Amino acid sequence: MKEIREYGISTDNQPRDIIMPEGSEILTVYVRHGSPTLLALVDPIAKKIVRRFHAVGTGAEIAPQTEHYVGSFQLYGGAFMFHLIETKQEAQ
Repeated sequence: MKEIREYGISTDNQPRDIIMPEGSEILTVYVRHGSPTLLALVDPIAKKIVRRFHAVGTGAEIAPQTEHYVGSFQLYGGAFMFHLIETKQEAQ
């Protein structure tokens, strides 16, 4: 059985690794109680993997290892606009 889970997103211009079940479907990104939050549809018993996300402001440079755009969100009444992207993991 699948469920929807929340994951906090950082806006400090650093990529954030999030551990989530393999095959998780990203649903949206939004602001809840002033904090950016990622929602994903997950299979809680699936193998856990690490996925990397990066919130960047409008006009900021985006790393070449970008996977795909997830969504955008505003903070502080629209004073700041961020765009969440998923990036490829670097080979270990």
